Amino acid sequence: METQTQTTESTTQTSGDLGNQTQQQQSTQTTVANTTTTTEAAKSFADLLDDKGNFKQGWTQALPEHLKPFEGTLQKYPNPWEVFSGLGNAQKFISSRQQLKPLDANATEEQRAAYVAELRKITGAPEKPEDYGLKAPENLPEGTEWNAEFAGNVAQIAAKHAIPKAALQELADAHNQHISKMIATGDELSKQEQQRALDELTKEWGADAANNFDRAKRGIVALGGDPKKDSYTIQDIMRMALRADQMVRPDSELIGQNSPTASVDERMRTLQADPAYQNPKTTADFKRQAEIANELQRLHAYKKQFG
Repeated sequence: METQTQTTESTTQTSGDLGNQTQQQQSTQTTVANTTTTTEAAKSFADLLDDKGNFKQGWTQALPEHLKPFEGTLQKYPNPWEVFSGLGNAQKFISSRQQLKPLDANATEEQRAAYVAELRKITGAPEKPEDYGLKAPENLPEGTEWNAEFAGNVAQIAAKHAIPKAALQELADAHNQHISKMIATGDELSKQEQQRALDELTKEWGADAANNFDRAKRGIVALGGDPKKDSYTIQDIMRMALRADQMVRPDSELIGQNSPTASVDERMRTLQADPAYQNPKTTADFKRQAEIANELQRLHAYKKQFG
């Protein structure tokens, strides 16, 4: 009997546990069902509202399929009144755009001003040129300078036609990139041209090319130039040419004569009349005679080249 009692109690306890499990399962199923219900499409507009007439939390998740594409737009509205207000404003904006027709070519200044004012409402363009805020880019291409006057003129045109600020900035960036590419292309072409010139000299001088290049660099130094430069401006060339003329003829009394070698002829006559050249007697005279002979040889070469 004692054993039977224990068995009965155990059976009763097990039945109770099963009952509790069944209740828990039913509770879980109910919760799942409720959760599923909140994400299902609403059957009526009223299903989206709470007891105060506002939209329920996460109400856009229950929108019908044909309204799903507008979920991101609609979720910002807290109640139907705000939706209606937003719809009215959108329609008003669309109507204003439809009414703004292209300006007639014969429009008066007043009509143009009114047209641009309406256009500015749509584009959000600044009223004043300075409000565009055009400024020099952080990394200007080497060899270029920011033209504030040009930027100001562009901003005036943009304000005149109500061009959006973002659009003008994009145009400015595109312009700067174009200029950078042009400069880079020009630099590359210049380097190629310099290399072609050096190649031609190398071919012309043949075995003496290396020695002649060294001598040419010394000549550039003698004329006040920088032998490390890859190219020379017209200012550099004219300064070196002036230095060469000063070395040949220190004075400028023959400036203005038609022949470019007139000063050379005068210099040669002066050198040839030097007593040390005509009749050297001392060691110093013989040294001077050799110097004059070398200079005369250079002057002859100059006349042959330019005479």
